[in-house]
Amino acid sequence: MGEKKDYLRKEQFRRYRARPFRNPYFQAPRRERRQIKQYAVVAGALVMIVGLIYLFGFASFWNLREVRVLGLQFMSGADIVKAADEEMAGRRYLIFPERNRLFFNPDHLKEVLSEKFSFAELKVDVERGTVVIEVKERVSQVLWMTNNVAYFVDVFGTIIRALPAEDVVFLVWHGSNQPRVNGQVIEGPYPRLAYLTSLPLIVVEDDAEAVPGGSVLTERGVAGIIAMAGRLENSGLTVKQFIVERRDSVWAKALVTEGFDVLFDTAGDIESQVGYLMTVLDKNVPDRALLDYVDVRFGDHVYFKLK
Repeated sequence: MGEKKDYLRKEQFRRYRARPFRNPYFQAPRRERRQIKQYAVVAGALVMIVGLIYLFGFASFWNLREVRVLGLQFMSGADIVKAADEEMAGRRYLIFPERNRLFFNPDHLKEVLSEKFSFAELKVDVERGTVVIEVKERVSQVLWMTNNVAYFVDVFGTIIRALPAEDVVFLVWHGSNQPRVNGQVIEGPYPRLAYLTSLPLIVVEDDAEAVPGGSVLTERGVAGIIAMAGRLENSGLTVKQFIVERRDSVWAKALVTEGFDVLFDTAGDIESQVGYLMTVLDKNVPDRALLDYVDVRFGDHVYFKLK
């Protein structure tokens, strides 16, 4: 009998301990408690998402801190770095900084740089926190000027890049006064002057737009002008500039420092054209100061005009 009472007492005590001790007047409804839990879960998830977005999207750890340019010989690396920095200052998906290495797109930057500059080869990589731009430059053979803007052009007639404004001044500066850009005097010395004046300058009379990577002359046309510049120099004549009426023309005009012009065919035999020119100068024009032009575009039919 005693054992049975002990069992009943223990069972009652167990049930008593298992009861929830809540005040029935202060208990929230079950639906409200469920909503509170749901809100807590959603809030926690939002906090976690925002934290992950900040961690991977905006933390400085992921920033690309430097742009390095390799392989340059003639171009200014500062111009390429500036163009890359301007592009990387934008946003990916309107939110994430382009400078974040997780969202950085090397192919997109490569496209942007190719639109602004013309390279023989271009490669963009990321090494730790640095954007490495490796280039192979096109070699400038001539200068092309249109609308008072000058460009480097390679042997294939492709525009490489535009010249800075201070370099353009040198192309039209005759040394009588100090060169100026926007009214500001450019102080000497001028280390680039010899290099710029060593390249044949072609002035086009049409106003067609010129962009890096675009073609302005044929390969044969460039070769003809370079050859004419060299042959005239060897014959004692210095060319100030070449003029073409339009970019698809094979006829050009050389303005020499003695005050007359030479009309020639860039696609023709340059050697024979210069030979006819020198024959006329030596036999038919005793005073070159009176000469207006010599036309050697039509083989042995050479024409000249006095002023």
